[in-house]
Amino acid sequence: MKLELLAVAELGPRTASYISENLCRPGSEMQGEFREALTDTPVVVAFTDRPIAWVASHEWRGLQTLEAFTAHEWRRRGLARAGAHLLLATWFLDRREPVAVFSPDCVPLAKSLSFAQVCLYQRSGDDWSLTFS
Repeated sequence: MKLELLAVAELGPRTASYISENLCRPGSEMQGEFREALTDTPVVVAFTDRPIAWVASHEWRGLQTLEAFTAHEWRRRGLARAGAHLLLATWFLDRREPVAVFSPDCVPLAKSLSFAQVCLYQRSGDDWSLTFS
């Protein structure tokens, strides 16, 4: 297994398409970013013979974000944590700043990384609302 830190646009169309179709929540904004493969969003991807997990961060409404997805059979093995640590080590994430997450599953990960504040946003119609801080 290997971890790679790239921009989404550097993944290559086949890899980005695979992640979009197999490792994203349907209809999510990150699914669109992977599908388009044109963004400079930094992403850590864990690979075996194929991508099995990703962790990404970008700026959203003035906040840094922490987003992750792991293939079901690879969950609970620390891949999201390893990817987040790589984003921290390369200064794409800063623990001293609040972090926005978009899934209740990311809250424990963000809290365990000791961010200044963890803000959970969830979709409400066409907009996002803060549901936990």
